[in-house]
Amino acid sequence: KSKDGRTEPNIKEICEERNIKRLFDEIKDTDIVIAFGRKAQRALDEIMKKYQDNVNIKVIKTRHLSLQFLNRMKINGNGSITIEDKIDYLVMDAIKQLNEEEYSKIKKTHNTFRQQV
Repeated sequence: KSKDGRTEPNIKEICEERNIKRLFDEIKDTDIVIAFGRKAQRALDEIMKKYQDNVNIKVIKTRHLSLQFLNRMKINGNGSITIEDKIDYLVMDAIKQLNEEEYSKIKKTHNTFRQQV
């Protein structure tokens, strides 16, 4: 916890030069990074801006997966879907961001698998 009781950093702390450098060092040899939430997305945006010539990373952006978010989440206006199905939807959206062709293949296999379960 910080001195003021917060358990996570604010945007100013996330975007500090030292933190952006630390994060870059952690992901620089990575092909794919998933950003869960606005703060993670902001950090990745800063990394891409600062190190654009040294970064060749595919970024997948999605919401922060808190239980509060999952409980409130609606798919096509329907909020009475199971949490499992909501997570499934988010995973498929992440795969779609990665590669449209791969998404189509996985979706076919995935739908077949889900019907068998």
